[in-house]
Amino acid sequence: MENERLYAIIIFSFVIFFISYLLTVSAGLDPVSALLWNALAAMDIRYFSLPIGIGSSAQILLADMLDVLVFVMFTVWVASIFFDFIKSVRVRDKIIESKIKKLSAHTIVAPYNGFASTFIDAAEKKGVKVTVVSESEKGAERAYRNGNLVILGDPASSLTFEKAGIRRALYLVACSEDDMENTLIAISAKAGNSKIRIIARSANLGSISKLEHAGAYRIIMPEIAAGEDMANELLKRVI
Repeated sequence: MENERLYAIIIFSFVIFFISYLLTVSAGLDPVSALLWNALAAMDIRYFSLPIGIGSSAQILLADMLDVLVFVMFTVWVASIFFDFIKSVRVRDKIIESKIKKLSAHTIVAPYNGFASTFIDAAEKKGVKVTVVSESEKGAERAYRNGNLVILGDPASSLTFEKAGIRRALYLVACSEDDMENTLIAISAKAGNSKIRIIARSANLGSISKLEHAGAYRIIMPEIAAGEDMANELLKRVI
């Protein structure tokens, strides 16, 4: 839809420019000078003055107004391209990814939620380097505002873990409220780094064996510990 609007603006701009050009020629200006004058006027540049007899004609005045309209639409078009470029590049994400590339022996936390936030705060107080994976833009924005190095993406995706520096990471904390998702996170993490040590959150006793088979070496159940005490216990025992 956005591309169609841009194309419509471009086509409409060319049509108006062509009409303006014809009006200028009909006023008595030679074709080359008319093309140059309209092109400069469309960019809001007044490089040369028209002869008095031509410059005061109704055709020139109308052409001038049309060129102003072309200038406005051209500005909108350029602005749209610029903002689309900024959006596609995602400057902030590139900066975060460059910082993550410099990390090693760090801990990856996935996905971002209340438990993850508590764990990260406690870990960073103890000097542990952490990257976090968020599956929602809202969560990623919250993590970013908290000063975390956050990657937006599927927490069970190998591509997401690659961006989070899985090959250089030492630990992974799988802390979804869904045991199946934690299992998938563990499998993807092990695929990216077979030596990574995985700490997994589990809501059900029946899921413990599945998580262990997926590669988790320590399972934590929220019923046993919660909040900051849980994070501190993990850090004291494991990291």
